[in-house]
Amino acid sequence: MQMVLLTALGVGGATVLGALLGFATKKISHRFSDIVLAFAAGVMLCAAVLGLVIPSLEYGGKHGI
Repeated sequence: MQMVLLTALGVGGATVLGALLGFATKKISHRFSDIVLAFAAGVMLCAAVLGLVIPSLEYGGKHGI
């Protein structure tokens, strides 16, 4: 339970920090915005593959596909 609470506080704190940085910087370049969005898309793709697809194939056994 303690690990879940620490993880939730870490994720929530990172979200608040990111929101504050977003409100603090009003004018960012289009290129920087593209870089940040591409990084976020890569992180989400990695999370989907490593966190969802691979365990589902492991749980499915030899008939998983």
